[in-house]
Amino acid sequence: MGKFASFNWIAVDLKGRYNITDHIASYINLPLALKKPDMDFGSGKPEWFGGVSARGEAGFGKTLGIGLTLGVMRQGAMLLSEKDYPYFHGDLAFGTAVGPYVRFKMLGLNINTTPSYVYQDGTGSALQVPLSAMIKLGSLLEVATETGVFTGSNFNMSAADGGRIYLGASITAKIWHIVGHLGAGVASLLVSDAPTAEYHSIGDSVYVDVNVKYAK
Repeated sequence: MGKFASFNWIAVDLKGRYNITDHIASYINLPLALKKPDMDFGSGKPEWFGGVSARGEAGFGKTLGIGLTLGVMRQGAMLLSEKDYPYFHGDLAFGTAVGPYVRFKMLGLNINTTPSYVYQDGTGSALQVPLSAMIKLGSLLEVATETGVFTGSNFNMSAADGGRIYLGASITAKIWHIVGHLGAGVASLLVSDAPTAEYHSIGDSVYVDVNVKYAK
């Protein structure tokens, strides 16, 4: 009916990681819209396939490094955060993201941030600054809070132009080689009634994420 509702968008990201050396890692990501509304949003009907991206990271010790992502993604998909609903539409277009990653401990918390400059053909440039703080509760349990500032195209920060600030929390547990993750939050604290806005209310942006991975 043209309204957000519980679970009318379900995203599945298929991810892989391979450590080439102790200081170089590679990643691959295939974002999919497992469930989506069957309607035209004005800029196109949602597609199930978001594209594919590959990332390489080179570290200078354990604290600081640089990452480069190359991808062929649907229109504007390079500018989405993992908390956004998976609106994949339009043609596939080349995109890239580059920036440092910083990981350190402060006040007993493990801090992680990967600020990036992002560009996608036909969409423009953006800035993405995700930030997370995690604390370990024993050897098997982790609790984290996470936030991120994501601009719209051409570095626009207003909600009407696609600017978002997400906020959430999660818990992660490891049993043998299986790591389970459960999180929830809001995809954007910035909302607007403008037709071009990603979210018209904070309630529209509530997300739940579940992740299971095998880790050696």
